[in-house]
Amino acid sequence: MNFYRLTFLLLFLIPVRLLAQPVNDDCINAIELTDIASFCSGYGAYNNFGASPSIPAEYVCIPNEATARDVWFRFTAIANFVNIKIIGKASGNNGGTLLSPQMLLYSGPCSALVEVNCFSDAFNENQLNVYAGPLIPGETYYINVSARNDNAGSFQLCINNYDQTFVSDGDCPTSRILCDKSSVYIESVFNPGQLTNEIDPSSCIGKEKASSWFRWTCSKSGTLTISLTPLKPEDDLDFALFELPGGIDDCSRKKILRCGAAGENVGQPYDFWKQCTGPTGLNFGSQDVTEFPGCNDGNDNWVRYIDMEAGKSYTFFVNNFSRSGEGYYMEFGGTGEFLGARADFNIEPAGTCYEDTLTFINLSTEPTDPIVSYQWNFGSTAIPESSADKDPPPVKYQAPGHKSATLTIRSEDGCVHSVNKNFIARCCIAPLEVEVRSDPDTAILLGDYIDMEAYTVNAVGNVTYEWQPSSMLSECFDCNEVRIRPFYNGIIYVTAEDDKGCIATDSIEIRVIDLHDIFAPNVFSPNYDGINDHFTIFPNPGAKSIRRLRVFNRWGACVYEGRDLVPGDDSMGWDGSFKGKECNPDVFAYYAEVEFLNGRIQLLKGSVTLVR
Repeated sequence: MNFYRLTFLLLFLIPVRLLAQPVNDDCINAIELTDIASFCSGYGAYNNFGASPSIPAEYVCIPNEATARDVWFRFTAIANFVNIKIIGKASGNNGGTLLSPQMLLYSGPCSALVEVNCFSDAFNENQLNVYAGPLIPGETYYINVSARNDNAGSFQLCINNYDQTFVSDGDCPTSRILCDKSSVYIESVFNPGQLTNEIDPSSCIGKEKASSWFRWTCSKSGTLTISLTPLKPEDDLDFALFELPGGIDDCSRKKILRCGAAGENVGQPYDFWKQCTGPTGLNFGSQDVTEFPGCNDGNDNWVRYIDMEAGKSYTFFVNNFSRSGEGYYMEFGGTGEFLGARADFNIEPAGTCYEDTLTFINLSTEPTDPIVSYQWNFGSTAIPESSADKDPPPVKYQAPGHKSATLTIRSEDGCVHSVNKNFIARCCIAPLEVEVRSDPDTAILLGDYIDMEAYTVNAVGNVTYEWQPSSMLSECFDCNEVRIRPFYNGIIYVTAEDDKGCIATDSIEIRVIDLHDIFAPNVFSPNYDGINDHFTIFPNPGAKSIRRLRVFNRWGACVYEGRDLVPGDDSMGWDGSFKGKECNPDVFAYYAEVEFLNGRIQLLKGSVTLVR
């Protein structure tokens, strides 16, 4: 060990190339997603290259939770349901290179995660499209992404957090007005409404059976796609999109723009019309504007997107031709935007102390119709906890800690919009302080342990601790003293919270020195005296395993092959025999592959002399 310490001192200033980890390798470093009403990253925007396993427990649908290369994201819910998509190397919808993705959804905090749902691509589709809820607006949720078979690759992440509050309306004039492109969930559809003559018999649909209508006004010109996914997979959904030339209430003069009613070719084998089942709507890949019943002339169950124009109004009709009573999910895409009321607010003063009296300043806008209701929620430790006033009264928190405030508005036309803001109400009078100290140092050899201790000042009562990244901990992760075995350069964080609710954080940077020295004996004597009876490799303490050790005689024949040997264990390795017979004294060549804790593979070759 002294040799390694001396080498460490000599090589301290020599640059070492390390395998880079993603910044969101652990829960505490989760990437925050903020535009969750309608967010979709770019192609291959995220990846799990170099990620280390950090799934905290076993789950039924994740087959390799102990070894999966997982990465983390977090968001604060603004509505009660969420749609999350993980798109890797998917056929026809390529979002990256990741194969067989899987995902866990948790509620926080990182130190006490609770599983909300769990999904895994068991059918090699290389993408996930999942729905989860109910969520609690204002709560923080964590998304853990990995893949089956410990695959690594890039992926696209999309998230849509929406309220499941819609009731199906079968008539255009009374239908719900959409004020943004949040997803819509319709639980069931049973009838065509009160007006049964709203669809032209000469259109691709012909007649309403079990229908829903929606209206909106475009606020920003751009493209629009719509995806409909039936809750009952075998249901046949038809649809039509109209322009309302006289504005949002002009249902009587609606002008049809798109119509889709493809489906079963009655009497034909399923293979002839299977492409016209399942999800349907408007997308970027189709060129036709109408698909009549059946599955003919190249129909694929989709029609071409539209280019919306700012100021124009539209209505969308969905008809469950199967009349199963089941509903559907509706999702919007494209660059165009819908016009509607928007909730927004500021908190003063900034840099909040829990001893402060806070003012919540309403910044909501109402471009189309008046806002008729406001609902504020400040949390259980606030006085008051809630308010229905446009400008709420001053708020004072009874305790410090993490806070979440939510404002939900409703406009006269029925548009509902929510905004949530999270902040920490700090202790500003005699605040809690925490400091991390390490022993022996903050620069260590790969494979060594480092002890860390958190010291607090001004703590009231008991103090709880959270250390991150938790994957580096070898012992208790919520104690004030921990032992860490880091494999990479990085920053260790500790968060302390006392009985009063005061919170303090500190961090310390760790540098890991990855030495490349490996010792291999040049002679051994397999004479069963218990000394030097096996030939093996002796790497430094940063080694994880000897993945492979092969020995060859002077004619090139392999006389020994060992796999996954324990580094430095001289009871393992080659015992000097071949096919059960002792080899004569001679010089043999060897080839070894050594894997280190940080994933680096080092190759070694040389010769060893067998003596007896």
